[in-house]
Amino acid sequence: MEEKKEALEQVPEQTEPDPTTLEEAFDRLDAVVKKLEDSSVSLEDSMVLYQQGMKLAAFCQERIETAEKQLVVLEETPTEGTDL
Repeated sequence: MEEKKEALEQVPEQTEPDPTTLEEAFDRLDAVVKKLEDSSVSLEDSMVLYQQGMKLAAFCQERIETAEKQLVVLEETPTEGTDL
């Protein structure tokens, strides 16, 4: 029973604020994956962790897509002093 209590304490609360940076999201996603790999986590806690992981993965994907769009714009914009 003590093992289950420890596993529950490892599951972050759902009210945790959204990440503000890509790096923070990756760190939190990594922590979620490590907790999911722990065999002592219950099915219910695994579902909560999975949902958190999917939300973090979507945040990361959105940030990466935004950065890629910005790079495309930068590549298409001639810089001063160049003859393009």
